[in-house]
Amino acid sequence: QRAAEDAFRRACRRFADDIEHIVNQMPLGLHIHGYDAAHILTLVRRICIPLSYMHGEGMVHLDLKPDNVLVRESGMPVILDFGLASSVRSQFGRDDIAAVSYGAGTVRYMAPEQINGELIDARTDIYALGCILFQLLTGRVPFPGRTSAEAIFGHLSVNPVRPSSLAAGIPAALDDLVLRMLEKQP
Repeated sequence: QRAAEDAFRRACRRFADDIEHIVNQMPLGLHIHGYDAAHILTLVRRICIPLSYMHGEGMVHLDLKPDNVLVRESGMPVILDFGLASSVRSQFGRDDIAAVSYGAGTVRYMAPEQINGELIDARTDIYALGCILFQLLTGRVPFPGRTSAEAIFGHLSVNPVRPSSLAAGIPAALDDLVLRMLEKQP
């Protein structure tokens, strides 16, 4: 327990230096349209840096979404809102954690295992990042649904469409990457 708390504090401290910049920043959700694929990939790669650090420290964010990513004027993203973040260190190793509370997170970006209250790990955040990447490329989430129940059904039971079927100019390799990130059973 103490090690998990220390890891969480270290992850939060890494981002604390960015707090003074937040007032002048905009959530990623406010500039989700109009980027070309190269800019989008650069942004997502930059999101992976702090996310990878968190995962290396044994933490999972569990509520990764555009509104929880601010982009500084320099183009560097800052991940926010660690209210659901959990330690993934357990008797099974650092990559697994006992089931999180059912329904915790933002439905439009939740991984199937998170929706079902199953074991979660870093792949849960990768799925959410896949939802963000899909949205950045196409202008919509992979499973929009008119209701939360429809979005949940999509995450659990529907294969996402290739982003290139919704937006022109997306290379096949990028389609493949997004679909791998959105696999139901990675």
